[in-house]
Amino acid sequence: MTPNEKKALVKFKEIRQGNTVAIAGTLRSTINYAGEVCKKLHKMGYLERLLPGQFAIYKITPRGEEQVKKEGEAERELKECAIGAEEEGKEAIEEKGEYECSECGAAVKEEDTECPKCGTILEGYEEEPEEEMTERRRSSLDSGSPES
Repeated sequence: MTPNEKKALVKFKEIRQGNTVAIAGTLRSTINYAGEVCKKLHKMGYLERLLPGQFAIYKITPRGEEQVKKEGEAERELKECAIGAEEEGKEAIEEKGEYECSECGAAVKEEDTECPKCGTILEGYEEEPEEEMTERRRSSLDSGSPES
């Protein structure tokens, strides 16, 4: 079943009966396209045609109501699976001594001071004050060794 067929069927479940104009509004489509969607749903046994024609009137059948219920349950199961997978991913990251960047969600090691993906300065890390940085640079230049 296409997404537009699902939308049309859900709309019919809400309004019980309606014409192709109402469905065209729901789908944000032409009346002709909405009519084709309704005809297909009628052929599948999800809608009953009460009045034929370009502005045909349809009502949802018990089979159509059952289909809407099944689609809703399937979507809910998919969402629960996705949430579960996301939680498992977070746990795996924590086990590695990593956590998620608050800005982009990338894996960040505990010792990182900024996110390797987006460059966000990480919480708990404070930049060295400018004076101390300058002093370290001066002393490293005086000694001839690179800055550490």
